[in-house]
Amino acid sequence: MRTHRSQLVPEYRPRFPEGERLGIGILGCGAIAQGAHLPAYANYDLDVVGVWSRTAATTAAVPERFPFVGQVYATAEDLLRDPQVQVVDIATRPEQRLQWLAAAVSAGKHVLAQKPLTTDLVSLAPVLTDAERRAVRVAVNQNGRWAPAWRLATLLVAAGAIGEVVGVTHLHDKRCHPSPAPVST
Repeated sequence: MRTHRSQLVPEYRPRFPEGERLGIGILGCGAIAQGAHLPAYANYDLDVVGVWSRTAATTAAVPERFPFVGQVYATAEDLLRDPQVQVVDIATRPEQRLQWLAAAVSAGKHVLAQKPLTTDLVSLAPVLTDAERRAVRVAVNQNGRWAPAWRLATLLVAAGAIGEVVGVTHLHDKRCHPSPAPVST
C-alpha cells in the first residue's frame, strides 16, 4: 500500500493500469451519463469514442457540451459495431441493461454497467458465461468504493490500522464529488 508523504494516509485514489487507454462508448447518454460519467471521463482524459441514447434530443447538445466526445451514434448497433469502441458504459434503465450487456459481450466489448446490473439473475448467467468465453470483462459501477472516505476506511481496516471492526454506521447527507482533491497532509 502506497502512502502519502506523511506515511499516515494510504493512497486511496484509483490508478489506471499501465498501457493503452481503451476507447469508450456510452449506451444511454442521459442525465447521469452527462452529469457524472462524461465529466469524470474528461477529468481523467479518457477516450470517449462516442455516445448513443434512445432519444436523439437527449444527445443533441453532447458535441457542444463535451467536445472531446468523438461522435453521437444514430443507433446503439452502430456504436457496438465500431472497432474503436472497446469498452461500453451501459447507462440505460435497469430493465434494458441485460439486453445491452448481452449485445456488447456478443460484439466482443468490455462492459462497465451501472447498478443494478440486472433485475433477472437467471438470464444473466449465460451472458457472463459468454463473456468469460470471449475473454471480455464485465464490471458493475460501484462508484462508492472510490469515494475518499469509504476507500480510505477500507484500506485502514485492511491494514489493521484501526483494530477489529465490529460494526459500521455510515451517515451520508452530501453528494460525493466524482473527482475528489487529494488529501493534504
